[in-house]
Amino acid sequence: MKLLSQSKSFKLLKEKGLKAWLEYRYFKILRTYEKHIVLKYTKCFKPLPKNYKFILCSYSVSAHWALGNFL
Repeated sequence: MKLLSQSKSFKLLKEKGLKAWLEYRYFKILRTYEKHIVLKYTKCFKPLPKNYKFILCSYSVSAHWALGNFL
C-alpha cells in the first residue's frame, strides 16, 4: 500500500492547492465512469447495413426535423 505522502493526489494538493486537486479528482472520476458507460452501451449497437446512405446524429428525441428535411 502506498504511503499518503507518495500519492499523486496528495502531492498535487500540497503543491498546487485545493482547486487543482478538486479538478484532478473530478476528471479522474469522470473518466472512470465514462469508460464503464461506453463499454456497457457499445454492446447494444449492431453493425449498420451496407446500403445506408447517411446517419443523422441529433440531440432531439423526436424525428420531426429529420422527416421534414429528408422526406
